[in-house]
Amino acid sequence: MEMQQIRYFLALARTLNFTRAAEECHISQPALTRSISALEAELGGDLIRRERALSHLTELGERMLPILQRCYDSAAAAKELAKALGTGALAPLTLGLTRTTDETFLLPALGEIARALPGLAVTIKRGSSEDLLNWLREGTCDLAIGSGLESEWSRLDSWTVDRDIHCLVLPVEDPRAGAASIAVDDLQNEKIVAIDGCAAAAELCRTLEGEIGPGKAHMVADGREALGFIRNGLGLGFLPQHLVRGEAFACVSVDGASMEWETRLYCVAGRERLPAAAALFNLLRHAAPPRPRDRTLLRSTG
Repeated sequence: MEMQQIRYFLALARTLNFTRAAEECHISQPALTRSISALEAELGGDLIRRERALSHLTELGERMLPILQRCYDSAAAAKELAKALGTGALAPLTLGLTRTTDETFLLPALGEIARALPGLAVTIKRGSSEDLLNWLREGTCDLAIGSGLESEWSRLDSWTVDRDIHCLVLPVEDPRAGAASIAVDDLQNEKIVAIDGCAAAAELCRTLEGEIGPGKAHMVADGREALGFIRNGLGLGFLPQHLVRGEAFACVSVDGASMEWETRLYCVAGRERLPAAAALFNLLRHAAPPRPRDRTLLRSTG
């Protein structure tokens, strides 16, 4: 079944006249008649009763009309979408970010892309490192940004695009809030509040497991929940520093723990990218190497 056959049938269904339908479709009447006959042969029955001025659709024609109309409309919409994507009039971009990734470093690049592609439509999905890897495999996100994606998948490429400082987050009234750092021994009787899926927090918990014991951590969904736990005395947080700025908390480092973590751009090698994804990839990939963030902010925040 060809799309032009469907178009000819729809015109005939509207006019119930072979001559007018042929004129509407800009073809000869014999050509339209042959096309309709071929469609009827493929569907196994007559679509229209040819009775001069009284021509009308058969029962098969009536039943096929809405189905073929939807088929034709879908094909036309697909063609328009492909055209919009090709010209940049529609520029979707789906990004997968880990739950602790600071998206602010992306905003200048996205602003530049929006000026070049007015149809830019960004979707950001947050998840664990495993979620990001699955989204990349399935093609449900164009690029992934975060840390901790460890995989032997040969098609996974990555580059460092930012760095973030993690810190131990305490209420400002905590006696240790003014310290530059805290020793592991000082955490023996503490519970840690961390964001589920955060690679840095997972490593800290593994490092401290011998000191504070297994199962002594609260795992929450996001920074808002983590700060709520800390505020209400449920534990001390190990969070990216950017989540704490502007809040009434103190940030200190932990002796022996990795406080600075790379944020990496992940993509699938060899996969063709849509214009918006290609533009962001190029801007991030070829940007100046990220500088370490200012560690002096670790003393206190808020």
